[in-house]
Amino acid sequence: MLEQSGDSNAQRDNLGNEVPTAKTGDSAAPEVDSVQQLQQELKRIRNEFDGQRAKMKELYLAKEAECKRFAKEAAGARKELEEAKSQLMVMEYNKEKDMEEQNKRAQEEIGTLQQLVQETVDESTLCQHEIRKLLDENDKLRQERQELKEELAQQDSPSLAPVLNQAKKIIRKLGAADSSSHDNLEDSMRKAQEDAEVLRSLVVPLEEEIKTLKEKLRRAYEDMEKNRGDDSRKAPESALVGMLKEAKQEPAP
Repeated sequence: MLEQSGDSNAQRDNLGNEVPTAKTGDSAAPEVDSVQQLQQELKRIRNEFDGQRAKMKELYLAKEAECKRFAKEAAGARKELEEAKSQLMVMEYNKEKDMEEQNKRAQEEIGTLQQLVQETVDESTLCQHEIRKLLDENDKLRQERQELKEELAQQDSPSLAPVLNQAKKIIRKLGAADSSSHDNLEDSMRKAQEDAEVLRSLVVPLEEEIKTLKEKLRRAYEDMEKNRGDDSRKAPESALVGMLKEAKQEPAP
């Protein structure tokens, strides 16, 4: 292509430099001048065309280099975008995995706390039942003692003097047996009162522990609700979550 362009340029140069053969006579002179003017005009136009073509070629090469640079920059930007997408996907996956692990740990902790609460409640119920039983026995012994005192007071009246004398004889005969029975009654009452005090001392810490466990359940429920976020679709609440809500709303004793 360059050789053909060179031949064309040579032909145009030769065309501009051709000198017409002089004709005889005065009539040929104006024609020769006209041809020379046309050749000079053609040469000028050709020079302008060559200059414009060189400028166009230079502009084309510059634009081509700029397009290559833009293409390279676009390829780099696409590569960076793909890497950013990959990193974002990895971050989202790790976030979801961490969220699942946190929810799993929260569920396990809630289950453990619920079991402890149930055991504590059962133990407290059993202790309260024992306390009521001992208190009933204490009241029964107190009532029997009161009845016994009333009977002894009635026996001290003058109308019952013979009966009292007979009772005293029987008491003297029984001797240590009656004294032992009275001592056993006093010991039983004293033991019942001591057992009641011991059970009360056990129930108070149990109630405090129940209060602490309920507070832990409330905090665990709040953490679980916080981790759950603002999801548009929530799973149905389980019985455990309902119990946690009750523990949260229930006033501390």
